[in-house]
Amino acid sequence: MGVLPINFLKILLTLQLEKLEPHRPSMMADRSIYGNEPPPVMNLSLVSYAPSSNPEIAMAVLVPWAYEGKEDNHANLKIGRRVLDTYFAMKTK
Repeated sequence: MGVLPINFLKILLTLQLEKLEPHRPSMMADRSIYGNEPPPVMNLSLVSYAPSSNPEIAMAVLVPWAYEGKEDNHANLKIGRRVLDTYFAMKTK
């Protein structure tokens, strides 16, 4: 299977997004756990490719509910680093 052209992927993604209906979550479950206000939550993401001059690998990292409060644990960066380190280590073998 060959690589799909970028324009085709953009069109496919656009068509898929148009099919989605708005999400209307129920707050009843959250209220029973957290009271009236859920805690502040951060979701982390990272999109990257390497090497920058001639990319060989691309990745996307999503870490839902990564932490609460104000202290970032940089889980997305740690995962991304391990992915790239593993890829390039396997390539040298």
